[in-house]
Amino acid sequence: MADEIKRDSEAQTLPRLCYDGYVNGEVNEDFLLPDYLPQIDRILRFEYRAIPDENYFGTRTAEFSGAVSYNVVYASGDSGICSVSLSSDYDGKADIPCDFKECRVVTGVENAACRLLGPRKLSARAKLRTRLLAFSEDVPGDGVSTVGGDIRVDHLETTEETCESRFFEARDIRVDDCVEENGGKPVFCNASVLPINVTANNNAVVVSGDVIVRALFEYLEEGQGAGCGRYGNVSCRIPFERAVRCDGVKPGDRCLAEGTCVSVTVGEGEKENSSDCSVNFDMMITVARKKEITLCRDAYAVSSSHSTDCSHKTAELYNASGVRGNFTLSAVASRKDVGGDNGEIVDVSVYPEITSAAFEKNKTVFTGNARINVIMKEKAEGAESSAGRVVSSGEFTYPFKYECDMRLGEGDPVYFSCAEMISARGRIDGDKVRVESEIALSASAWGREKVEIVDKISISEAEPIGNGITVIYSDGREDLWQLAKRFRTDVGSILSDNDLGMDKDERYVPETGNPVVINTGK
Repeated sequence: MADEIKRDSEAQTLPRLCYDGYVNGEVNEDFLLPDYLPQIDRILRFEYRAIPDENYFGTRTAEFSGAVSYNVVYASGDSGICSVSLSSDYDGKADIPCDFKECRVVTGVENAACRLLGPRKLSARAKLRTRLLAFSEDVPGDGVSTVGGDIRVDHLETTEETCESRFFEARDIRVDDCVEENGGKPVFCNASVLPINVTANNNAVVVSGDVIVRALFEYLEEGQGAGCGRYGNVSCRIPFERAVRCDGVKPGDRCLAEGTCVSVTVGEGEKENSSDCSVNFDMMITVARKKEITLCRDAYAVSSSHSTDCSHKTAELYNASGVRGNFTLSAVASRKDVGGDNGEIVDVSVYPEITSAAFEKNKTVFTGNARINVIMKEKAEGAESSAGRVVSSGEFTYPFKYECDMRLGEGDPVYFSCAEMISARGRIDGDKVRVESEIALSASAWGREKVEIVDKISISEAEPIGNGITVIYSDGREDLWQLAKRFRTDVGSILSDNDLGMDKDERYVPETGNPVVINTGK
């Protein structure tokens, strides 16, 4: 007859990754440009990003929605550079196979393309890949110190450190500033959000950083028309600081923030030779709190006539970490890949995408590819004036690698990572085009360590091992816990019978060759 033993003390909970999956989607839409915009002669650049809108978490269900934002930079019939912003809505749903406590949703755009269907008609399509990461709570295995009667069960408990992760969103954050630009006409603009300092307070997280705004301006002299002037890049840094309400957050929690630009506008300013700019962005905040948990690793009956049967299970412990860093991307391509042989560079944009992250040789290594777009302005064949110049563009991809000291242990890590361009510039070098770009990378990661713990303990009658005193000689491998378990006695008795000092723990190993007295008659 065997009795199942349940834990007497209050149960602890252990964070557990219960779902890590993807939902694929697609958007496909045709757009007709309004009459007040110039007609499209050719597409020069196609920018895109997914902007999350709403997440709804029900019982074992996650629903999400948002929009894919497009920015199309094009050459008009008079060789001027223009841009237009468009968007397509998306939504999706995923079934989570278990109850979950926290869930993070990140949607990325893959294989986006834009086609010119007519002077005012565009077709844009994109494939979407939404990743969902859900955490639940697990109850560790059972373990008790007493079982009633004269039978006592000793159990080996270890204290381990893991983390609880929570996710918070902040929407519709706005910053405003002005750009000094010497009286030019804005052609197009973009922005990157760079959280720098992220601090946890009571029920709030304070995030400070910069919004980097880049804009292309056209400068026309008196009497010139569109496409006849010169172009110049202007950038500015807008500092920001926001306190985001995050219930349950406490000082000392580890935090990471990531920003997504929702919209950016640059228009005529009140000050002379300046333009006003306005940026709206969202932030995703990840908070990780250290949590100590006691786990039962082993147990045995302190009785010469009873034994225990421990069934084990595998549990996962998590170590949350985050990194934010900048690196320089140096890329080179043939001049013919991005334009003709007699042009000058108007603008360069770099779109980095992280394709893998791995823990290698005590470092975390991120690798990916950057899509690099170069807009050129070239003199048309036989043309004598700037009015005869035409605008063209070309794209090429270039690999990159970034290493950091974010250490996550030996387990298989789970990553969320993204990279954004801060600045970019290009130059002509003979028959080559060289591009230098500063890239900001951010990542939140969870390292996983698998441990074996006791799930259930059963006690049953067993053949007695006899009463008396046994003397063994230590082999230098068995510790006090293993000796006590083998002879069904307790560690305290071995310590007192051998005058070893009661301050030694269960994992103390007697010196090799030393006699150890085991009293099985107690």
